[in-house]
Amino acid sequence: MAALVLLVFWLLVSIAFVRGVPALVTLFFCAIPFGSLAAVPPALTAGLTFTPLPIVAALLSLRILMAPGQTGFLLHLMLRPRSQAFLFLFLLVCILTTLIMPRLFAGEILVVPVRAIEGPLAPLYPSTQNVSQLAYLTISIVTALTVSVGLRDARSRSLLPRAILMGCLVTIGTGVLDFANSFVPLDALLDAFRTATYALLVDAEVLGARRVVGLMPEASAFGSTCVVLLALLFFARRAFSPGDPLRVLALPACAILAVFAVLSSSSAAYAGLGIFMGAVGLEWLWRLVRFDPGTMDHLTVEAIVALLAVVVVVALVLFQPALIDRIGFVLDDILVSKTTSSSFEERSMWTRTAWEALGSSWGLGIGVGSARASNFWVALASNTGYLGAFLFAAFVICCYLRRRPLGDKQGAALLTAGRWALLPTFLIGILIGTSPDFGPITAMTLGMMLAVGRPRTEPYMSSRGTHSLSYNQVDRGGISPA
Repeated sequence: MAALVLLVFWLLVSIAFVRGVPALVTLFFCAIPFGSLAAVPPALTAGLTFTPLPIVAALLSLRILMAPGQTGFLLHLMLRPRSQAFLFLFLLVCILTTLIMPRLFAGEILVVPVRAIEGPLAPLYPSTQNVSQLAYLTISIVTALTVSVGLRDARSRSLLPRAILMGCLVTIGTGVLDFANSFVPLDALLDAFRTATYALLVDAEVLGARRVVGLMPEASAFGSTCVVLLALLFFARRAFSPGDPLRVLALPACAILAVFAVLSSSSAAYAGLGIFMGAVGLEWLWRLVRFDPGTMDHLTVEAIVALLAVVVVVALVLFQPALIDRIGFVLDDILVSKTTSSSFEERSMWTRTAWEALGSSWGLGIGVGSARASNFWVALASNTGYLGAFLFAAFVICCYLRRRPLGDKQGAALLTAGRWALLPTFLIGILIGTSPDFGPITAMTLGMMLAVGRPRTEPYMSSRGTHSLSYNQVDRGGISPA
């Protein structure tokens, strides 16, 4: 069965690669929930696990660069004072720190290895995890860079809303299969997708109830994936074409993803849901203040749905108080009591040790894959140094500062979706991020924001002074790069 799964996967990859960028973008989102599948047999990779998502992301980047002029144009952007230059410099810092620092500080700094062999703490030494984690991070960086040029034209990104929806539906399907496994024996089918060499926590329980893990390595990974896709689909649903029949599935898919995030019983997923709801409220307020006529009709529908949700909650409080007490007990066990659990203490130790390793390296970092943490930003700083953290943060800020495109409603909707959808993503990273790899999903979102947005630069006058020429024309391919 596992061989058949790999055969189908590589057949789909081959077909999508031949068909082009839109097909690969769709396959990219559909590959997200298969985090426990080794897309390449571990026997061929010295025990390392390469899941479908980074493989599809790498092939998407390759397909974009195969288009005439795209490679030269991307190099032009990376070597000039553009947003892409920050990410390119970040990549160089990652490579240099990974090659030099584990050898420079070998045996002098205690770390929590990414894959521990003996005990929780060990002296810093070069390892295969430096290679694998740098490879994953490089794929994410290259994905963001290539997507920023590959999705510049409206045709290439027109299928993005549908691709996001398809990824959400596939994620829901994996959740349904895992949930049904509690009632119907589906182990033989699910095990064919659980071939990764790292530890898989697929049978964990909370208060006697089995946590839903989908086809991810553990419940927290599945719950976080549900929240990330929920936020992306919810805010990107206005990018659907008005006549697209699939747009009606967006809100129901969001609701089901929220349910599966709850069923994962993950504290990070619950916190992500809280941030998502806060982002929704802030986005509503922002739209009311700006009074954007293009989105006010959606605001009315959303307000009605929110009112119905409040009515349901009030009804439960009034007529099912025992259920509310049960929910409160579960939340207390997952969130409040979490701070006294051994898991919380262990993860806090990871973060504290990584932070101390950063100080011991004089702020230079100890190399990608040298140590784990339980906070993305701490892992980023400890692995790549203060310089690496600054460059990545500068890149993210540049993405947020992009302006809405003129005369492109879909592009404007996608830019807004990226801004709001990344908030839960970064919060979850603060809670459970173990490595500096921000992941292909975040890379796709940041690249999309660069592709559709306009840079915050003033237009300059041509030499004849007869018309103005925006820098955005260069960024979006309106003129040949100089």
